[in-house]
Amino acid sequence: MACDVFVSHSVKDKAVADAIVARLEADSMTCWIAPRNVVPGADWGESIIDAIESSRIMILIFSRNADASSQIKREVERAVNKGVYIILFRVDDIPPTKSLEYFISTSQWMDAFSPPLERHLDNLAKTVKAALKSPPLPAANAPGQSEKSYPTHLTQSLTTDVFISYASEDRDRACQLAGKLEARGWSVWWDRNILAGQIFDEVIERELDTAKSVVVLWSKHSVFSEWVKNEAAVASDRNVLVPALIEPVKLPLAFRRRQTVDLVDWNGDPSHMGFKALCDGITSKSAA
Repeated sequence: MACDVFVSHSVKDKAVADAIVARLEADSMTCWIAPRNVVPGADWGESIIDAIESSRIMILIFSRNADASSQIKREVERAVNKGVYIILFRVDDIPPTKSLEYFISTSQWMDAFSPPLERHLDNLAKTVKAALKSPPLPAANAPGQSEKSYPTHLTQSLTTDVFISYASEDRDRACQLAGKLEARGWSVWWDRNILAGQIFDEVIERELDTAKSVVVLWSKHSVFSEWVKNEAAVASDRNVLVPALIEPVKLPLAFRRRQTVDLVDWNGDPSHMGFKALCDGITSKSAA
């Protein structure tokens, strides 16, 4: 029986898997999950293969447990070969092993580290709904055997509240900020979701053109980054720019007349004056 979503998970992550299924089915999306949907007396492996091949989307609950599971690697490999769109719902902040990364390098990643889980489930449900409205992916060979790339419009079909622009050297600061903004209920996009196999420029341009606000993190690295300066220029032209200093630096000439939030000494405290000012700026852009 065809279904919308196949949920791939380690038995040790059953609580999260059950929560995902409950949330999606509450929105009338059909889910297949073992052992619930394995018919009594049926061959287990055959049931799983049939379910994967008849599903539009696979949600992989990625955790330390899943990363160590040979069964999950087989499920993901089958999904890739059959053109099933894969969404990684990451509950542990760890990189995948190379054997698993080989198959998921072009998948969409959704981080679900910070509580509450319900907020991440809501975002997941919206993403799945959007993906289901898109044409099915064609079946393809495993990565490395073809030039397959997934349609970039599936990566983030919904308008994002906050786009974070930063230099790669400031990745830890961007990650910290993304987590704090998500904790306030905003959807945040940064280039962590872009992996090998996706068209980098297209994804960046689409998100930059549709985000309600663009936070640019100015540092000794980003002030010399043509990429960051170009993103800041696009945001300025759209009047959605919210600049922030994370190091005491002289800004590029084109941006010196912009009021800039001071996050130089911010350590993640939500009561920090600079962080509160940043949130006010994001709110004003989102309401415009």
